[in-house]
Amino acid sequence: MAPTIWILLLFAFAAGRTQPILSQNISLGSTLYPTRKPTSWSSPSGYFSFGFYQEGEGFAVGILLLDGTPDKTVVWTANPDDPPVSDNATLILY
Repeated sequence: MAPTIWILLLFAFAAGRTQPILSQNISLGSTLYPTRKPTSWSSPSGYFSFGFYQEGEGFAVGILLLDGTPDKTVVWTANPDDPPVSDNATLILY
């Protein structure tokens, strides 16, 4: 009987260690800016970021892959055919 309890405790401990990290929700009305914080919102895993990034003489809005290197990979860009926005742009979540 005692070994069964130890096995159950081991599984309970292991399951607790694999729970996802809870992150904050992004509320309606939250705002992003290209040149002051916050410039982006990160995914719970920390692998992706949504927000402004430098594009030519201005800024674009998109999703970036954050792989720990200084070079970030653009995964998706909003309105890629439009010119970059200026540094006084604002993105508001509605």
